[in-house]
Amino acid sequence: MTRVRTVIVTTPPLLRTLIVDVLQPHVDIDVVGVLDSRDTLPDGLVGLAPDLVVLGLPGTEDDRSAVPLLRATPDAKVLAVTADGGGAWLYEMRPHRSAMASLSVSSLVRLLKRHLPGRPSSG
Repeated sequence: MTRVRTVIVTTPPLLRTLIVDVLQPHVDIDVVGVLDSRDTLPDGLVGLAPDLVVLGLPGTEDDRSAVPLLRATPDAKVLAVTADGGGAWLYEMRPHRSAMASLSVSSLVRLLKRHLPGRPSSG
């Protein structure tokens, strides 16, 4: 299984735990950073070199907040997730967006496996 370097940004702790725990049996998630603030974004992402950025969307914020992060890390995918976990959008630099009408474990796993090549695990 290939390793997916993941940075989690402004995602509530319970939701981020759920996302990582649900994906881990299917995708080798390597969380290389957890940012509870966007103060250092998007520049703070560059040094972390993520394959995937999970972006929590608080309140009424829409998924377009993913675009500046994608511009800063064009090789990464950005998964924008609503705070209640009810909706998600996957952005990639084509530009492209994949919407999930209903967020479920199987749909999220399928979508990410299709779009995340990851990097080979070391050791």
